Amino acid sequence: MSYQVGDEAKVLPAAEYGPEAWARSFRAGQVGTVVAVDPSLPFPIELEFPSGSPLAYTEDELVKAGADQVEDVVDHPAHYTWLPVEVIEITKHLTFVRGNAVKYLLRAGRKSADPLEDLRKARWYLDYEIRQLGGA
Repeated sequence: MSYQVGDEAKVLPAAEYGPEAWARSFRAGQVGTVVAVDPSLPFPIELEFPSGSPLAYTEDELVKAGADQVEDVVDHPAHYTWLPVEVIEITKHLTFVRGNAVKYLLRAGRKSADPLEDLRKARWYLDYEIRQLGGA
């Protein structure tokens, strides 16, 4: 976890970290101070804002305030660059269907707080590939 108590963090717009986080997105663009970090929680970083009560976020929903470089959410988003090699560098060697299955497996729990959606997508692509190969 790259955030520590006392760090300042800016909340990213909801479109950059998934629509399921809309309830916390009303703070998009605002800067808060990290008051608690607990990696065992689904939203491990708690921010306190000058104009309201604290709210908890995932690391993907934040950028360090004053950071020289903001995450490249189009070309190199964090949910695809967390490994030593970017996910596309793996999937480009696979068929479209298999590459999508791998993509969803590798980003599960990183693009959104709930990994189930991506795991279900990966399963859909795996089931499709199995059907195409004549499996049950």
